[in-house]
Amino acid sequence: WFVFQEQQLDEKDARRFQLKIAELSAVIRKLEDRNALLSEERNELLKRLREAESQFMPLLDKNKRLSRKNEELAHAFRRMENKLRFITEENMEMREKVATKRRPSSLNDLDQSQEEREIEFLRLQVLEQQNIIDDLSKALETAGYVKSVIERDMLLRYRRQGTIGRKKAIKPCKPVVETFFGYDEEASIDSDGSSISFHTDRTPCTPDDDLEEGMIREETEMRFHQLTMEYQALQRAYALLQEQVGGTFDAEKEVKVR
Repeated sequence: WFVFQEQQLDEKDARRFQLKIAELSAVIRKLEDRNALLSEERNELLKRLREAESQFMPLLDKNKRLSRKNEELAHAFRRMENKLRFITEENMEMREKVATKRRPSSLNDLDQSQEEREIEFLRLQVLEQQNIIDDLSKALETAGYVKSVIERDMLLRYRRQGTIGRKKAIKPCKPVVETFFGYDEEASIDSDGSSISFHTDRTPCTPDDDLEEGMIREETEMRFHQLTMEYQALQRAYALLQEQVGGTFDAEKEVKVR
């Protein structure tokens, strides 16, 4: 009985061990599958790592070059800072020297600046007076022209009055003749009768001649009065010009020269 019982226990242990072995075998297969997947992932990661290294190496070299350049620039920057500090100190020393040199001549500088301002003011005054003289010179040119116009109008007036007086003294009154074309002072027919010629001339004994002469005289007197007033105004401008110039100034001679 003991032997039988031991056999049963052995069979149970064997079955349990077989089940355990089967379970362990299944676990092993799963682990092997997992290992295979991990190996594939490892190979993929190694491949990516090599690709990343191939891309990273140029960047690493570039980073090294930039680091060296950065160090060089840092050294240059420190040198420039030292140079700037040295130049600033020199500038301060030069300013102090210039200040010490300019202190004794400060009054001279003030006098010189005041003289420059006075010279500029006088220059502006001279320019203003020169503009006034130019304007008055133009006015005197106009005065010379007006004077010549007045003299010409007076000469024409005297000539016209003399001509009218001579006509009144010499020319007699002409009779008015009735012609085919109307009333005329003088009409003549050619000998062959093919053409008719006539001349018209107002007689001095008509009232129209006296009216026209009076109108001409009045217009001439008005024109003469107007030009006389303009000439007097220009004479006053000429006197003002003499005061500005401070000497003699011949307007007619100046106009001829120009």
